[in-house]
Amino acid sequence: MRASLVWTDTPPEKDGVKPVCHSLAFSPDGTRLAAGAGSRVLVYDAVEGMLLHTLRGHKATVNAVAFNGDGKRFASGGADNTVIVWTSECQGLLKFTHNHSIQCLAYNPVTMQLASGTEADLGLWSPEQKSVSKVKVASKCVSVAWSGDGQALATGHIDGAVIIRDKAGAEKATIRRGGPAWSLVWGPLPDAASDAGEVLTVGSWDQQLAVFTVAGEELSELSSKLECAPNAMSLTEGGELMCVAGANKMVTLHSRDGKKLQTLVNKGTWIWACRVHPGSAAAAPMVAVGCGNGTVSVYNLVTSTVHALYQDRYAYRESMSDVVVHHLITDAKLRIRCRTYVRRISVYKDKLAVQMPSSVVIYELRKPDDPAKEPVELSMEYRPLTRLARPLECSLLVVTARHIVLCSERNLQMLTFDGRQERQWSLASTIRYIKVLGGPPGEEGLLVGLKDGGVYQVFLNNPFPVELVKHGVAVRCLDINLTRTRIALVDDEERVCEYSVATRKLEWSSPGATSVAFNSQSDSVLCYSSSSGQLFVKVADLPEKIQQRLTGFVVGFKGAKAFCLQMANMAVIDVPLTPAMLQYIERRNFKAAHHIACMGVAESDWRRLGYDALWNVELDVARKAFLRVHDVRQLDLVARIARMRDRGMAKELLQAEVLAFQGRYQEAARLCANAGSMERAIAIFSDLREFQEAARFAEELGQGHLSAVQELVERQAEWSLEMRDWGAAAEMYARAKRYDKAVALLRRHELWSELGRLLAQVPKTETAVLRECAQELLEAKQWDYAKEALLRLGDFRGLAQVYVETKSWDDAFNLLQQHKELAPEIYPAYARWLLEQGRFDEALRAFAKAGTGDAVGVLESLAGSAVARELFGEAAVYYHMLSTEHLKRLQTEPGAMGPADRRVLDAFSDAYDSSEVYWAYAFIHAAESQPFTTLDASTLFNASRFLYMRLLQLQQAAKPAPSGVQVTRVLHCLARRSEELGAWKLARTAWDRMLRLRVRSDAREPAEVAGLLARGRPATDAEDLQPVCWRCMQVNPLINDQGDFCTNCSSPFVRSFLTFEHLPLVPFETEPDISDAEAVALLSEEPPEDNVLTRAKQEIQRGQSLRVGGADVMRIDDGDDDIQDMVAGGAIDPFTAQRELGQVIRVDREVLRALRRNEVLVRSWPSPHVPCQFYRVMDADVPMCVGVDGHFYERDEYELKSLETGFLPFTKTSAAERGDEIDNHHPVSG
Repeated sequence: MRASLVWTDTPPEKDGVKPVCHSLAFSPDGTRLAAGAGSRVLVYDAVEGMLLHTLRGHKATVNAVAFNGDGKRFASGGADNTVIVWTSECQGLLKFTHNHSIQCLAYNPVTMQLASGTEADLGLWSPEQKSVSKVKVASKCVSVAWSGDGQALATGHIDGAVIIRDKAGAEKATIRRGGPAWSLVWGPLPDAASDAGEVLTVGSWDQQLAVFTVAGEELSELSSKLECAPNAMSLTEGGELMCVAGANKMVTLHSRDGKKLQTLVNKGTWIWACRVHPGSAAAAPMVAVGCGNGTVSVYNLVTSTVHALYQDRYAYRESMSDVVVHHLITDAKLRIRCRTYVRRISVYKDKLAVQMPSSVVIYELRKPDDPAKEPVELSMEYRPLTRLARPLECSLLVVTARHIVLCSERNLQMLTFDGRQERQWSLASTIRYIKVLGGPPGEEGLLVGLKDGGVYQVFLNNPFPVELVKHGVAVRCLDINLTRTRIALVDDEERVCEYSVATRKLEWSSPGATSVAFNSQSDSVLCYSSSSGQLFVKVADLPEKIQQRLTGFVVGFKGAKAFCLQMANMAVIDVPLTPAMLQYIERRNFKAAHHIACMGVAESDWRRLGYDALWNVELDVARKAFLRVHDVRQLDLVARIARMRDRGMAKELLQAEVLAFQGRYQEAARLCANAGSMERAIAIFSDLREFQEAARFAEELGQGHLSAVQELVERQAEWSLEMRDWGAAAEMYARAKRYDKAVALLRRHELWSELGRLLAQVPKTETAVLRECAQELLEAKQWDYAKEALLRLGDFRGLAQVYVETKSWDDAFNLLQQHKELAPEIYPAYARWLLEQGRFDEALRAFAKAGTGDAVGVLESLAGSAVARELFGEAAVYYHMLSTEHLKRLQTEPGAMGPADRRVLDAFSDAYDSSEVYWAYAFIHAAESQPFTTLDASTLFNASRFLYMRLLQLQQAAKPAPSGVQVTRVLHCLARRSEELGAWKLARTAWDRMLRLRVRSDAREPAEVAGLLARGRPATDAEDLQPVCWRCMQVNPLINDQGDFCTNCSSPFVRSFLTFEHLPLVPFETEPDISDAEAVALLSEEPPEDNVLTRAKQEIQRGQSLRVGGADVMRIDDGDDDIQDMVAGGAIDPFTAQRELGQVIRVDREVLRALRRNEVLVRSWPSPHVPCQFYRVMDADVPMCVGVDGHFYERDEYELKSLETGFLPFTKTSAAERGDEIDNHHPVSG
């Protein structure tokens, strides 16, 4: 590195005194330079040196200037105790003062905080503060510096103290030096030699340079002794180097550990200020120098590239004192710290020579212990071999295996590694270029280019240089090919020329070149860089050059990689050699193409070379190409082609073999046919077992070979059987219309999918084959294929069975819509599936549609499940449905019933009775088990009475109570509701009977208490609660232990199954000779005017007595209304003649005709085995009806309940669906 003066300026004297430049500062963008000269502040254009502004705000010497971080402000401080802040336009912004002279200034690089040092204090000011914060100092502050992150402030004092402070000025660490700490600088360690982060470098007037961490700890390995007292220090960009100016009147360049590298400037006067340009405004680094005589100078620091290259090993200088060896292929790097200025470098094979100012050190690669595992070519461990401890003056230096060769002007000097001179050569002109060509140790050859254009070869063991070429223009760059037969050079006219060594004649040239290099792996390939930013690759005599963009100079070329120097960096460029290889392939020069490929091409290019060489029967090149990519299949093909060629086979047939191997069978067959080998063309397809394609090809191109088609079919059959490819064999049988054999073959080997595909080829006329296919597929449960076979056969019953097996119910019902006769096949299976899914109601409907008896078992199961879950309402519904199902099972005529039919009829009765029991118990269970109930007390009272009497009947018949029905719960409900309604006698009875039974322990005590309380009540029941028989008008007890009928006439009480009230109905029967249909018809007739009722009325009106059935009826002359009331009330009625106890009321046709239709309710059953039941309405004011379930209800309550629940009682039928049937059950209106 050397300093080149850019500009200098000496401010004029003032009053005969030269102004001293104490301080310099570059703006952050590097465009301006501020200098304190005398009492003025001078602002220069940093690059041009033009004086932009002269600022005269100070009255005394300006000691310090400083720019802030963004460059919008700068400050100056002087001996007039004043600090002035200036804008970037050099306008004064503000001023503040200290009590003493300002010695130093520094802006915080992150904030706008300004630090100013004086003899007595340290000032800290920022724009947001109204005043300056001052910190007292014990000694005069002569230097100040902020850390890069703005968190630490260092102050240097004249007593040698260096204090590290925080942003507020508080002391954090104190450092003691042996002299005034005149210069401070913060900066990183570029090589990360320490983990200390940013460090402080202190230059003190005891000629010491020391480095400290932010905590004040000294890094002693980076400290050093200086040649003079440092007045100013400044780091280069990145902190790699440091410029030091001092009392020795020079600016010297130092490494970061303080080692002096070289002298940059010698001014002849003390230098007080030195600042390195921030590097953003100039191409080359610059340094500004301020002297004691007021001179301000700016120098360019010109750095020459010191480097060396040998094949793929590149060595270069870094940070002026380090050598970095870079292996360009592996990208491994090794740094050698020389700790002094490195002047020149040379590398050759395993040797590395480094020239320093006072010595030359020779390094040698360490030989690996196991060269097989660690090749010496990849080793990166250099060890010092020897040192020549004396300065050597030369312009070029190269190292060989045993010598150093120095070049100075026209002379070459060869030294041994111990410094002895062995030989010297003197050439005709100045040496411009020198390169070691290699050779035996001690006998290496050198290639030398001269300024007069001469190119010489010098051998170390030969005192006479050998002239190779006389070019005539100064040589700038030079190289020789691998076999030493061609020389390429670039001259000062930027022409690249190639010479033949043998003839010394120019073979080729091109303008606009900057450097050239032969490929170290090929004789005929070279590359050169051009001044237009291009890299050209010339391959032998190929007309087209390979080119690509390149920045820099090519210095080496190995294989497919070019080594290019870009500024100070070496770049490895991948050179595409594929175009050259393709040009050779086009010329059918496969050996040359292989040579180019060996230098480095992609795998796809190797394959391209192998395929093209194989096509042209260049088998040696093809084999080498496929070996490179490890393609065993292609290598096998090459060997096969070689054997065929040795047998004398024509080239066209060899190419056909290649095409067939690549899968291009059509082209291969046509090539064989064109070569007259039709048999081989057909064999291509037959070998592939593509017999159809072979037959088609034979028919198209065979002409005289049509007989081969039949042969192909036969071969195909034989091959399929031999290869045990049953599917292919079956397909062949199918094409031959031998469907039976195809089916037998596929069935034997259970190839069901192939059998299914075969169905599409079998005509519908082959019913036997189709039926056999369907049977086999059904047995194998191949349902999809079986369906196809059954469809082709038209076997819809079998198809229904498949749908049932596969649970494809949608398909099954779609089929059922078209074929109604399949219902027995589908509905039972569907119902059983619904049972498995737990969809019982749907299963019942399915069984009903199926017409089978399976519904009985389902209903029994459903009813039992509902009882187990205490869903007694559902249980009642299921038992009612079960009773109906029992009736449906009776298929014989009523007069021909046998014992089995009677058992079914008994089962009907049991189920019907169970449904009524569970229906009533559902009311009681809901009221007893739930905390609240909406049921009326009278409803629960009547329900519990009805249920208890029914349970007593079962007990008397020695039948158990229905499962789940608790008598204690019934009696508890009866007792509670009796108390609520005033039936105290019945309540006492209920409590007593409940306590006789087994009662839970937690319920017994409350029951006993309730029983005792009931005994304290009157032993009577409310009269309005006691039931009256509508037949005999006798008052009955609330509980009849014999059953729910009149204790006087044994007429059964007919109850509403919603309120369980005793309805005004009296049952009667018709004469045996009157059928149900006739009875209903007679009731539907309009009563005649002369009937029993009218005659009785007339007799009463005449005052005569009427005797009917032996009973005398006296006339009561109260008018027609009273007579009608008596008739309606039964006082004058044919029924009164049959009131003997236990006698069934029978009526004849005359009575049926006399009764109006609205006076009779008819209950019919869905089976003729249970006759219709007739009931006389005894109170026409109570509207009643018979529900679809066969029970009696008060009409209003029936309709209201249906609307509330949405269902009719005892059924799961929607009220909306059966509303019309309600009307058809002959309701009675008032």
